[in-house]
Amino acid sequence: MCRSIFRASLVRALTALVTPIICLIIAAPLPGAELSRPVPQPPPYLWSSSPVSQTAELLTLSRHSCVQVKTGSADVPLIAVLRDTLGDRSSGNDRVLYLWLLTASRNGPTDHILSAVPFFYWRIGNGSRSGGTPSPLLNLNTPLHPVLSGASRKLLQWAAFDPLTTAVRASSRSYQANALDGERIKLEQAITYLQSAPPETDGVGLTNEERNTAVARLVLQKTLLGGLLNDRSTSHFGQQASLEGERIRSHNFETLRQLAEKTGTYFEPLTLAGTSGEFAILWFPLSTKEPQTGSNSNSLYKLLNLRNPWSDPQLKHWGGPLYGRWLDANGSLLPAGALGNKPVTLIPLAVYSLDYSRMPLLLADFRDKQHVRRHEMLQRSITEITGGVIGISYFANWYYYAGAILYDTVWARRGTASNQAERLDCYARFRTRLSLDNQLDPALHSALS
Repeated sequence: MCRSIFRASLVRALTALVTPIICLIIAAPLPGAELSRPVPQPPPYLWSSSPVSQTAELLTLSRHSCVQVKTGSADVPLIAVLRDTLGDRSSGNDRVLYLWLLTASRNGPTDHILSAVPFFYWRIGNGSRSGGTPSPLLNLNTPLHPVLSGASRKLLQWAAFDPLTTAVRASSRSYQANALDGERIKLEQAITYLQSAPPETDGVGLTNEERNTAVARLVLQKTLLGGLLNDRSTSHFGQQASLEGERIRSHNFETLRQLAEKTGTYFEPLTLAGTSGEFAILWFPLSTKEPQTGSNSNSLYKLLNLRNPWSDPQLKHWGGPLYGRWLDANGSLLPAGALGNKPVTLIPLAVYSLDYSRMPLLLADFRDKQHVRRHEMLQRSITEITGGVIGISYFANWYYYAGAILYDTVWARRGTASNQAERLDCYARFRTRLSLDNQLDPALHSALS
């Protein structure tokens, strides 16, 4: 017995002595091999500065691309800002003058003609990028100009075009609505870029106050009387709008997470172009039974704006992409690439925007690609029939619009996204993020596009 105890002690001592030596041999690099060091990744967004005369500079915000070309990495320029420095090094007296959206394209003659055709809801192209220097999207020297131009357009429509025939009234209203939507999309793209811009580094880039002012001016340009605010009130408005946006996203995040938990689906935040917290995706698990919540599930799916996936025969014969993921010990979905306790096969159900003011907004339905499109076409058709065909106006038929506002308010409290302009902002923001993203799964990216 003493011999066995002695042998066991000797084995333990030799093991403790040999194990560190073996680990050092395994960890040592091979002859001629170099230790791999992490390659520093460039920031996703970066500012560059170019002098203009002696008292100004042109700041360009670019998105770093992973595409390599012969001359190096290809960066995508997004916006350009002209800032007057007054020829000194002090940043306290700098002033932003103009802002250009470099990703915007011009509409050709065919685009203008078809935009005046009522009930034409099809996209006909991406526009033309030729035509010289682009016009500034924002002129901070004349904030009243959009107010005067917007008021004059509405007055011209009401006084000159509405009393004419139905064809003139419908086509002019359709053209004006498409023009306003196109301008709103460009404004939302510029807002998205500025909110993703890094802070000023070594004097290159916009300061937080300048960025808040520019974002606030872009937001106020969407409203009729937004240009009446002075610069001090505009900066305060930009800060408040940023805080309100964070509150809305946090509320919608928790709402969508709870709805996914009650319906037995999986909720996952969606990261696009290096930005998270703005969008989320719902996954449907295969080979899983529907949870018994004890409540009416129809109201839950009405808030989600989806059909019940557990009773949908389409998912039993799903021909789209499938994704394999893992669950942790609590049954929660782990990030892509992480290993857990239980594998699960998922089908993408829908993608939501968390920026809508009252509720998560459905952006894409993977089972019915025309779901969102039909809803938008219906809402647009009602607007064109009442305003363009019948000729109902805000001045002569104010009672109709009062009832319409009351109707939208009631249905909005019941979970209907009735604000068309705000929905358009969410669509534009999602399209902008998706166009700059290069990390999403290619099949999922193609389906969302």
